Amino acid sequence: FGGDNAGTGSVSGSSAASGIALGTYNFEWNDSTNGPNIGTCGQDNVVVSSSFTIDYEYEEFIRSQTTDAANAPPNLVTAADAIKLRPGETMTVTYQVTVDEPLSSSITELTNSATADSDSDDPVTASVTDDVNHPATISGTVEDTDGNPINGVTVELQDGTGNVVNDVDGNPLSAITDMNGNYSFTNVIPGDYVIVETDNAGYDSSSDSDNVNDGVNDTDNNPDTNDNQIPVSVVSGETDTGNDFVDFITVLPVDLDYFNAEAQGNNALLTWGTQSETNNSHFVLYRSVDGVNFEEIQQVEGAGTTNQAQSYSVIDENAAAYADAVYYKLEQVDFDGTVDDDIDIQLVRFSGSAVVKVYPNPAQKGADIQVEATDIFTIDVFAVNGQMTAKFEFGGVDLATISTSELAVGTYVLMINQTIERKIVVQ
Repeated sequence: FGGDNAGTGSVSGSSAASGIALGTYNFEWNDSTNGPNIGTCGQDNVVVSSSFTIDYEYEEFIRSQTTDAANAPPNLVTAADAIKLRPGETMTVTYQVTVDEPLSSSITELTNSATADSDSDDPVTASVTDDVNHPATISGTVEDTDGNPINGVTVELQDGTGNVVNDVDGNPLSAITDMNGNYSFTNVIPGDYVIVETDNAGYDSSSDSDNVNDGVNDTDNNPDTNDNQIPVSVVSGETDTGNDFVDFITVLPVDLDYFNAEAQGNNALLTWGTQSETNNSHFVLYRSVDGVNFEEIQQVEGAGTTNQAQSYSVIDENAAAYADAVYYKLEQVDFDGTVDDDIDIQLVRFSGSAVVKVYPNPAQKGADIQVEATDIFTIDVFAVNGQMTAKFEFGGVDLATISTSELAVGTYVLMINQTIERKIVVQ
């Protein structure tokens, strides 16, 4: 407000403290020359206008109805408010509807209606329709070209500019595949997105596609089907599955150069070497007396990731006590738990020892163990601490049977005819 002369202005009327939403408001201008003027001013260049804004929050529940006349908002402005708008003046009345309870999935929109009646010949009636968006779900898998799941893979839901989007609660939609290669995004706001996979080390993309037609937008165009991206569009309440990534192995975790086993007296010397290693956690060595049933004997830490050649060695002490011929198997384990057991089994033969067969070994507690040798007269059973726990006598047989029913679970040494040793394990 201005004028040719200095002055002061004020607005008077009902306040929020009075509990009246709207009232009659007067503008008063005190001109230094002409005195106070109520409502309008006679000075040149004076503009008088009023704008009334009401913020009304309706806190009652709106449940599963699209129309709930019983709980509709009351009149925000009544005739008692005596609102007088001059030509060119405006009044804005606003209210906010808060939905405090989850809506049924069948509710897809809410309609708010309002009517403004006045002394004019053209009363106003209008309504506003708001769509109700129920959260969506997006899921899929990551596996290799042989159908094996790949766990620990990062998968993100991004917008068109490469930013990770948030769910309805404001949490970023980023997932890590589980042991079955599965991932999922829940509480997704309906819209258009891109699912982006980050390949694990040693893998590259083979194909990316939505393999299940389970929604209304499963035909999203994706001209590059191995770019680690799947475009996806979801509508209110949709569950979109089958967004699957397939990767191929680019490099072997471990480039094994050799694996050897040889006898050194009664011991077995096991050696192996690698040319390079990728995410190699450790190796596992196994022993067997029949080439079929193996037991773990030792784990050896790997070198992680390296392009330098590595060598490893282990001595299996007194291995000849188990059998004249002992088999050894080597496994390699990645940090993600992937096991590579496609390594040739090695056989060690101990020369100069009597031909003795002991089976089954290991044996279940209570089972009988067969011992094959020439002229068996006695078999003494010793615990690992050297204490004799059982003694069996025979009449010079070539096949003897001993029972494990009286033996505790553990490792024992069989002394055959007090000269030949063989180890057994009772499980």
